[in-house]
Amino acid sequence: MYHAISGCPGSGIREKPELDHAIEAANALAVVSQELMETIRNAHLALEDCVDGRGGSAALVRAGELLHQVRGALQRTETYGAALLTEEMELGCKYLAGLRAGKGREDGLDALTRAMVQLPVYIERLLGGGRDIALVLLPMLNDLRAARGEPLLSEGTLLLLNL
Repeated sequence: MYHAISGCPGSGIREKPELDHAIEAANALAVVSQELMETIRNAHLALEDCVDGRGGSAALVRAGELLHQVRGALQRTETYGAALLTEEMELGCKYLAGLRAGKGREDGLDALTRAMVQLPVYIERLLGGGRDIALVLLPMLNDLRAARGEPLLSEGTLLLLNL
């Protein structure tokens, strides 16, 4: 009787540690990184147009559409923490596009601008071999949620989502 023992040399079965998965995700991210960063840059430019008063709500809608593309790529590369941040940014764009100028909109645009700066930094960290840990994004996620009047996320929520 033959028994294959997982992880034993010559068994043909290999355990796949978490580190291997992180490396695979980083490799997948690296394949799309140039186009991904360009799309984020274009979303940032659209947001700046809105903040500077040149593009109005249409610029926010455009930024949201670009962020939707970014989120899809991040989900496909299993970069879930960054995808969650991008989803909150996209929702923020949609929400703020429907608001008139005022304190609520300004606070939301400020949170979006900070997230737009942080997202490429976070992705670069992942490309450099860092782990995708949504917990480090929690303050930014909650700033974006607060701008929309949504309940804030807790550390426990992110852990339950296994992010």
